[in-house]
Amino acid sequence: MGKTTMASALAGACLALMAAGPAQAAASAGAEIGRFDIMLIDLDPSDGIDPAMMWGGSEYSQSYANTESGGWIWDSASGWYMDTSAMSTDSFSLASGMTGWGGADAEAEVSGSPVAGVSRSANGSGYFSGSFTVTPWTGIVVTAPYTAWASTTLDSEWARGSAHLQFSLYTDDGSEEHYAQRFIEASSAGESNSASGTVRLTFANLSADAMGGNFWAQAYAYAQSPQPVPEPAGAVMMLAGLLGVGAALRRRREGRAG
Repeated sequence: MGKTTMASALAGACLALMAAGPAQAAASAGAEIGRFDIMLIDLDPSDGIDPAMMWGGSEYSQSYANTESGGWIWDSASGWYMDTSAMSTDSFSLASGMTGWGGADAEAEVSGSPVAGVSRSANGSGYFSGSFTVTPWTGIVVTAPYTAWASTTLDSEWARGSAHLQFSLYTDDGSEEHYAQRFIEASSAGESNSASGTVRLTFANLSADAMGGNFWAQAYAYAQSPQPVPEPAGAVMMLAGLLGVGAALRRRREGRAG
């Protein structure tokens, strides 16, 4: 390629980049978890103890949302399935969480013109929690319907929506956790995934003593859009610099030839 042709090509590339503008980020996720159902099973009918799960009176509903500039926003209320809501926003992100009679849901989104080397994220959640005591030799089955989705636009983005059930139990030997989770992720350019079904958690108190613990049900969403590559404006400057270097080398060669 001749010098004039190369210079023309580089100049054309600069003009094309300026006209194109930056790629638009758009990572988003969401999740919903419905009302949970608890089934108790008598694992020793001969002991004369009816299976029971006694709540401790500390049940609560809570929502939170978080974005880079909007910060953490919280809302909570005593009792199951109470109305709570939280939303956090900034110029690039939006996150929300909510609870109510139908369950909990969460959403997170990052969108707009990316900035080179800057990572932005958002996350939201709606969840329920409470303490309980369960009778000896009792099996527990918890189920809840869920829906989750996630989508991305750029290769560097990541999004996740999830539904979660958990028991944190306390015994003489310490503590233990049992949990079940269903989630959907997206992590490549233009990926969009979704799913719905039932999340299910089982546990059995296989002892002659009552057992206490905490129960937790959550809908959670997270979206992130890191931008490690230069924006087109930066690329234009770099190409302009290359043009300048090329011109200087050409003058030097012409001077030596003269």
